Amino acid sequence: MKGKALCSVLLAGSLMLLCAGGAMAQNCNKLEVLNKADSWLIKKVDCETGKVLSSNRDKVVLHDGYCKDCWSGNQQNTTHRIDCTVTFVGEESETGKNEVRVTQNYCALKAGNIHVRQVSGLPPTYTSKEGSFRNKRAGKVEILGWGENPKPPDWLPKLPGQ
Repeated sequence: MKGKALCSVLLAGSLMLLCAGGAMAQNCNKLEVLNKADSWLIKKVDCETGKVLSSNRDKVVLHDGYCKDCWSGNQQNTTHRIDCTVTFVGEESETGKNEVRVTQNYCALKAGNIHVRQVSGLPPTYTSKEGSFRNKRAGKVEILGWGENPKPPDWLPKLPGQ
């Protein structure tokens, strides 16, 4: 079966799919948090569940951490979701601080739901897009601003009078 994953289903209190050749839905169990807010940068990321794969001032890539050692037989890390708090600070002084909590449910054949909520500071203005199991695409959250109406994207058509 060249080019196709060989999968088996195990029932042990919950449905689990294991595939030969790698973890199933590997990319759609990632969540990218992008900083598009002017004069702000990502300072810190703390995860209750899941893990940080990469982080810089403008982008964080998170993963659910599920079954990270599947192929070695160690399945003790059975977290099924991402639940992380991302701290943003003002670029100029770092005195202003806004924190948002991002969560994404486990992706199995269907993308996980994404939720964003204010923890402290100003409420975020954001967009989100669920990942895709079929297209192996990570979920995405773009933080556009804080407690304000963000500038619309350049590709958005202008309304009369703008």
